Amino acid sequence: MHSINWLWWLRFAQGVAVPGITVVLLAYLGEEFSGNTRIKLMSFYVSGTVLGGFLGRFLMGYLTDFMGWRHAFLIMGIISISGAVLIWKNLPASQKFEAKPQISTALITLWHHLHNRYILAACALGFCVLFSLVGCFTYINLYLDQPPYNLSSSQLANIFAVYLIGMIITPLSARLIVKFGTNLTVLIAMSLSILGVLITLMHPLWVIVLALAIMSSGIFITQSSTITYISANVTEGRSLASGLYYMCYYAGGFAGSLLCGHAFESGGWFMTAVVLISVQLLAMLIGGVLMRKKA
Repeated sequence: MHSINWLWWLRFAQGVAVPGITVVLLAYLGEEFSGNTRIKLMSFYVSGTVLGGFLGRFLMGYLTDFMGWRHAFLIMGIISISGAVLIWKNLPASQKFEAKPQISTALITLWHHLHNRYILAACALGFCVLFSLVGCFTYINLYLDQPPYNLSSSQLANIFAVYLIGMIITPLSARLIVKFGTNLTVLIAMSLSILGVLITLMHPLWVIVLALAIMSSGIFITQSSTITYISANVTEGRSLASGLYYMCYYAGGFAGSLLCGHAFESGGWFMTAVVLISVQLLAMLIGGVLMRKKA
C-alpha cells in the first residue's frame, strides 16, 4: 500500500475478522467443558492472548527496525495463516453444539441476553478492561518516546515483555476464582491494576516497567474472571453472549484510544493516568456490586 487511507481500510477489515474468532472460541470452550476444567481453559486462553499481544508488538518492533514495516507485516500474515492451519488440523470437532439456524430464535435469545443483568455487567466490565489496556499501552509508548527517555522502536518493543508476566499470573487466576469467586477476584485484580497506573507516575524507567507489569497483570486476571463469569451464567446462546461481550470489549478499546488520546494531548501522561484510574474504579464498582449474584 502507498496510501494511509487504504492501510486504514485493510486494518479495519482485519479488525472485523478477529472478533469472530474469539467469539466462536469462547462459545466452544463454554459448551464443550464445564466446572473447574472450563475455568482453567478460559485462563489458558487469556494466557494465549497475552502471549500473542506480546509477540505482536515485540516482533513487529524488531522486524520493523530490521527490514521495514512492509516485510514485517508480511511475516505476521504468514504467522496468522500458519495458526489457522494448525487450528484446522488439531482442534477437535464440537460435540455439544446445537445449530439454531432460525433468525427468530437467535433474536429471542439475544433479547433475553439484553435483559440478563449478569451478562450486561460482564459486558460493561469488558469495556473497562480493554479501555485500560489500550489506553495505557498506547500512550505510555508516546510518553517514553519523548525526552528524557527517547526510546527507539525496538526499545519500546522490549517494554511489552511485561506482558509475559501475565502468562504466569493469568493461569493462577483460575485458583483465585475457585477460592474467592469472581467478585472478590475482580476487586483484587483491579486494585492491583490501579496501583500499577499510580506507580507509572514515578520517573525512573525501571519503575515504570515494573508498574506496567503490575497494571497489566491485574487487567489480565480481570479478563479471565469476566469471560469465565459469562460462561457460568449463560446456558444457551453462548456465542451470542460472547458476541455481546466482545462488542463492548472492543468498544472499550476504541474509547480508550480516543479519550486517553485527548487526555494525553491536554495533560500528558498524568491526565492519561487520571482517565485510566477513573475507568478502573468504575470497573471495581461493576465487579463488586453489579456482578454480585443475588442471595
